[in-house]
Amino acid sequence: MPSKFSQTLTKQFETVRAEQGDQAAIESIAKMVETELLKLITYIEKTKVEVASLAGEEPATEHLAKAKGELEAIVAHTAEATGTILDAADELEKVAQTLPEQAAQAVRAVTTKIYEASTFQDITAQRIMKIATALQQVEDTLGRLLGGGKAKPAVPKKEKPAAEKTDADLLNGPQLPGAAKTQDEIDALFDKD
Repeated sequence: MPSKFSQTLTKQFETVRAEQGDQAAIESIAKMVETELLKLITYIEKTKVEVASLAGEEPATEHLAKAKGELEAIVAHTAEATGTILDAADELEKVAQTLPEQAAQAVRAVTTKIYEASTFQDITAQRIMKIATALQQVEDTLGRLLGGGKAKPAVPKKEKPAAEKTDADLLNGPQLPGAAKTQDEIDALFDKD
């Protein structure tokens, strides 16, 4: 479907052609295009002012940069806390070696639960970094729309040839609840012969 701008220009071309015939003066067409482009520029400038006013005293890109920084800090602090928890679990396993067998097994069972529960950190970090990346893209786009600011223009991603794809290109990170495949669906993939 043509854009509203294209539709407006087409309508005006048809009007000029109806008034002046197929040999319409180039000046008429140029004036019509100039008028529409000036309207478009005015609209863009108005939109830039409206977007800038949404941020209040701080530019919108600064809010996004702060939010991204907060998310990155969460990842760092979570990783640090998880490291401390895992170190404590390692120490518990060493202590378990000095205990009678029944007590040692109980301690090992608890440390195994700690190790298993600590996988949350990796999954959480992946999700938060997805959000931080999205915020960076929004910040870059807003920076360009608002006339530069601190944001750098986003560099369009070049498609890599299929042979050059890495594991990271294939990973989508953890799925949101309800969006992930069930264990039965995954098992069915392996059951097909």
